[in-house]
Amino acid sequence: MATIHRSFTLDEALATVAKLEALLSEFGVKVRTGSGIERAFLATAGWEYEGRSPSGTLDDARPDLRDVLGAVDLAANLFSVRTHPSFDALVGHLALLATADPSTLPVTRYSAVDCQLFELVVACWAMRAGALVSLELPAGGKKTTPNPDVVATLRELVVGIACKAPNSASSETYYQRLKEGASQTLRRAADGGRLVVLNARGRIPFDGLQPTTGTFNSSTDVPRYGAFLDPDESGRVLSSAMEELNRELATLHESDVRNEPSSPMSRIDGWLTSAHVPTAIVANGLRIVHGRRERSDGFVHSSAKHAFTVRLLPADPQVHIFLDQLAVEANRHLVGADGAVSLA
Repeated sequence: MATIHRSFTLDEALATVAKLEALLSEFGVKVRTGSGIERAFLATAGWEYEGRSPSGTLDDARPDLRDVLGAVDLAANLFSVRTHPSFDALVGHLALLATADPSTLPVTRYSAVDCQLFELVVACWAMRAGALVSLELPAGGKKTTPNPDVVATLRELVVGIACKAPNSASSETYYQRLKEGASQTLRRAADGGRLVVLNARGRIPFDGLQPTTGTFNSSTDVPRYGAFLDPDESGRVLSSAMEELNRELATLHESDVRNEPSSPMSRIDGWLTSAHVPTAIVANGLRIVHGRRERSDGFVHSSAKHAFTVRLLPADPQVHIFLDQLAVEANRHLVGADGAVSLA
């Protein structure tokens, strides 16, 4: 699937994150001091009102920007399904946001509940793909039993989805998580579909997608943030990393099934790898003036999404149709003007 780009201003980001805070408050979830979501709130508001990163003046701003993007994308996904009949199934996971890092793909600050927040986002994709969903309630950030993370129901078709977010760049680690997911999907009724969704953040060259010059924390060689002149260039970097990962996974899968025909990997219908990453701070945006980051008018932040599906046979064709639709929803940029969430 092609890489999809989207640019949004900090005004839009701030409005979207504020709506997330209001949504959490509606369900009695108080964001705690020091949490990743609070960092995202502060980072967004800091650039909007102060023209600087809240974490410093000459340090690396990119982790804060990833937090902002993570919170914005999570908020947009939640609001996109706010009126869905299955929204109540998500409420048990919202409490995790009180202490957790933002759940979406660009976040690199790992926490124990990241995988369960990723489940929340995948559930939103499934809901927009037309499914009713159920999620196993988290218990203190830990799974009570290793059942499918998300169960999606489309008329008579029931699909178990395992969600994995490896904190590694190793294809072997990704494949082990893929196998664990395959085993999870077998812990349900024998009929229906079985899918695994992988968060590919561990394989993404974040620094290469957000180029910089200068030296962080230097007052003489101050850091400056660049941008790709051609958005397709950053897309090629992202898609290349995703395609390389999936080639390696396919090779490991072929060898595994050949050597162990009864492997759980021989019984799943396919998998999806997905990434959502900041790609650059675009030209005439963030700049350094007298050692302080300042926001120029019209500051926009660019991001890219890429989803890659692998279909395995034999399978119910409806499961593969659903897998393809999940990829469409994973790639959908939702944030519009003034933080409005649009499915266009």
